[in-house]
Amino acid sequence: MYAWHQAGLPLATIAQIPVDELRHQLGEGQDVQVVDVRQPGEYASGHVPGAISLPLAHLAEGVAQLHPERPTAVICAGGYRSSAGTGILARLGFQHLFNVVGGTSAWINAGYAVETVPATT
Repeated sequence: MYAWHQAGLPLATIAQIPVDELRHQLGEGQDVQVVDVRQPGEYASGHVPGAISLPLAHLAEGVAQLHPERPTAVICAGGYRSSAGTGILARLGFQHLFNVVGGTSAWINAGYAVETVPATT
């Protein structure tokens, strides 16, 4: 990265936010959309209230469900998949992106409420 920067080549960065900042934004009614890029079973077991489930492997094809002009927080279990997800969304034209540091694990460990999806029979 250092050599890339020294060569004057363009750099892109994605903002990192902790779960308490995401909770604050949601609690204040800010217009942030939360995208959960975990697998459906992970999402069903507990997710940030109101989060949209778009597994990382299908994120690009499901992007029509999202609003590219809205601030978008991407979350996974711990931070790896959400980082990849923000990169995908950035390439698709999303400009107000946030990677949620620590993911859903940090959200739950902070004691914040989650929604679950009932099992189907």
